[in-house]
Amino acid sequence: MKNYEEKKDLFAQALLIIEQEYGSRHPLTGAILANLSNVCLKMKAYEDSFHHQRRAYEIFREHFGEAHKFYKYSRQQSFKCKNSLRSRTNFNSIS
Repeated sequence: MKNYEEKKDLFAQALLIIEQEYGSRHPLTGAILANLSNVCLKMKAYEDSFHHQRRAYEIFREHFGEAHKFYKYSRQQSFKCKNSLRSRTNFNSIS
């Protein structure tokens, strides 16, 4: 499946279902957010990608701690998104 718009829609639908079923701070929510972020990154939707990835790493930190591989990967990816966004725009107010 190369259609990233379709993938984005499917992950957005999955996110709604997971959040309704398990809540917005559940690790499954974090996993869906991380995947949604990766699709947005491929679509060059850097701001969306950053925000999804940041939510994911906050959830992973809360549940698993900063030493966990999910947290480390999501945090690394969020910096990648942030740097991509900064290099392509004048968007320096991202925190």
